[in-house]
Amino acid sequence: MNVERGITEDVKFYGDFFGKRDIAEVEGLLKGVKHEEDEIKKALSKINIDDYFAGITAEELVSLFF
Repeated sequence: MNVERGITEDVKFYGDFFGKRDIAEVEGLLKGVKHEEDEIKKALSKINIDDYFAGITAEELVSLFF
């Protein structure tokens, strides 16, 4: 995650997540979002996390950014 002046400029996920959809969609969704817990949760609420990361909740994913 690359954050400039409090804004997420770039995000890249690596690994085997066993999701059903392309992880690049999540990476794109987070670009331009303020690097604040509530703002990231709000952005992620637009998607079903389980489609991208099997067995992880949005809250667990957000906790990795801080």
